[in-house]
Amino acid sequence: MESSRLGFLTPVDLDEVRAMGKRKALIENFALERSINLLWSPAGSGKTSFMFAFAKHLSSLGLETAFIDTDNGVDILQDRGYDKLIENLKEKLFYVNADTYDTPKERVMGVLNSIKERAKADAYTNCAFIFDSLKFFLNGGIYDEDKIDKFITFCKAIRRAGGLVFVLNHATKKGDSMKGGQSLIDAVDECWAMSTLPETDTHYNYIFEPEKYRMAVRKVGFSVDKKNYDMTPLDVAVASLNTAEKEFIDGVIKLLKDRTYTQGELLQALGKDKADKTSLEYLKRHAGKFWNVEKVGKEKMFTTVTTVQLCDQSA
Repeated sequence: MESSRLGFLTPVDLDEVRAMGKRKALIENFALERSINLLWSPAGSGKTSFMFAFAKHLSSLGLETAFIDTDNGVDILQDRGYDKLIENLKEKLFYVNADTYDTPKERVMGVLNSIKERAKADAYTNCAFIFDSLKFFLNGGIYDEDKIDKFITFCKAIRRAGGLVFVLNHATKKGDSMKGGQSLIDAVDECWAMSTLPETDTHYNYIFEPEKYRMAVRKVGFSVDKKNYDMTPLDVAVASLNTAEKEFIDGVIKLLKDRTYTQGELLQALGKDKADKTSLEYLKRHAGKFWNVEKVGKEKMFTTVTTVQLCDQSA
């Protein structure tokens, strides 16, 4: 009998594949175990703050997180209160900042080599890795196919060992697309475009839009407490706001920081007609979330919220 012409190929070991089990969601619709995620947004939009909240949330699930930060100066640790968070999570969060090294490239590459050397079997089960930001790890070769391939191969080694990977990247100068483009998107399990909703006095608010839907993911949002970095999900409807509605909410929040407004005064200050149906719908829809409304006589009085209320109460 003639032997197979393709017998020289080594087929996938299905027993090994099945032994890994199905990939579980660590955060529903967003973070799945054993996955490589690329998250991008313009510089200064809050990626690092979100990732500290993300790491804290993962710690509450029993995961350890390595946060390799090559994008931020070490001075931000006290400026933003990250130092207290790192201290409180010292058994779960291992934060490395390249700014503390005299030779950052050499020292960080040493860290990466140590991570890769240990990426065997299930060494990184219940572990997450955050790399901030991509340009450093590609040695400036954000559009270099060989460098991209080498770094993604490194990330795949972590994934095979059971780890979750999030890599942060910046937007282009215009801000409407990701640096590196399609080659990077194709290389990872999921690519997330991060945007922000208007923040309140107490909370940052983030939206994440998946670009591939390769895994069980969907558009999601999270609210992060500015003091303790606790992370809670946003109402799905809030997470799907269009640009005009976001701008309207932002305008109302800024006005209410200074004083209380009647509905008529508020609409006038926003340059809207008091009978504008869209504006009236926005005011009604987001009452109790971004502002409070109280009936005083015949007037509706609008005041700022002291505590954000954006969690999906139906969840």
